[in-house]
Amino acid sequence: MNKIVCHYTSSDAFVNMVNTGGGINGELTFWASSVYYMNDTSEMTVLYDELIKIMPKIEKELNLSDNLLSEIQSTSRLNNGLTIGDVVKDLFYRCIFRDVYAISFSDQIDTLPMWSMYGKNVNGLCLVFEMEKLNSNLNENHKLKEVYYSLEKGPAWDYLKEKYKYYYEEESNIGYRWIGFITSVLLDLSGRVKNISYDYEQEYRIIDHVIDMNDLLKRQVNLNMIDPKPSEWPAYISEADLRVRDGLMIPYKKIKFPLEFLSKVIVGPSKNQTLQKEALRVLLKRTHLKEDDFILSNIPYRNL
Repeated sequence: MNKIVCHYTSSDAFVNMVNTGGGINGELTFWASSVYYMNDTSEMTVLYDELIKIMPKIEKELNLSDNLLSEIQSTSRLNNGLTIGDVVKDLFYRCIFRDVYAISFSDQIDTLPMWSMYGKNVNGLCLVFEMEKLNSNLNENHKLKEVYYSLEKGPAWDYLKEKYKYYYEEESNIGYRWIGFITSVLLDLSGRVKNISYDYEQEYRIIDHVIDMNDLLKRQVNLNMIDPKPSEWPAYISEADLRVRDGLMIPYKKIKFPLEFLSKVIVGPSKNQTLQKEALRVLLKRTHLKEDDFILSNIPYRNL
């Protein structure tokens, strides 16, 4: 069965999504915001910090004799007193991570916490999609992928063990082994790890992560450390622009999908539900959507 995911948004944002260019043109235009500006303030640190914390557990489960993390931190100091780990961490925080943009989806459909956080305090909309259709419009680097709230279980844990084992077996130099493993994981999972406090969201993300090579060169970064090499911008993703919210400038990119990918629209449990549904019918009556595809949330809610 095809997995269903949804995107909670405000009514005005949705109107802008379908009315790009002054009228309905068969596309939905999403704004992928810089992950650096997301509401989880640990987005920048949680991936690296959790990865460092569980490296000894990976070694133990793989029954390896080395303690790669402790060796690299204690013996491989550079001329300025920093470890290789310090340098990679700084590279990640100051350069690589800042080029990550994401659109958020969830498999939690019509739930009150999601309405409250992302549905304009229950006055917004929940846009429902089939994951397979969304991914059909994306290349492999941008496909909708699960967000992890722990690296110690499930697919994330299996991935880390496999990646660690690969670099352990392929690279004899302990420094290169550590750099290869850590940079590979940071690139693969950038924007895909969040604090456990947000696990109620059960989030999936479309992530655009095109590293700005000019920015790295300005910072005198050794580009041989970056693997895999950055990809080109796909035609359906724009270059970064800025929007302003509450006086704060926020970088974002536009990502377009065919409007026909939208399966249903759920109207938030506000007092104006019925009027919102009628407005949707008027706006989208010339599209593939039928009146039955505009659904009222069944959550009993009253804002006193």
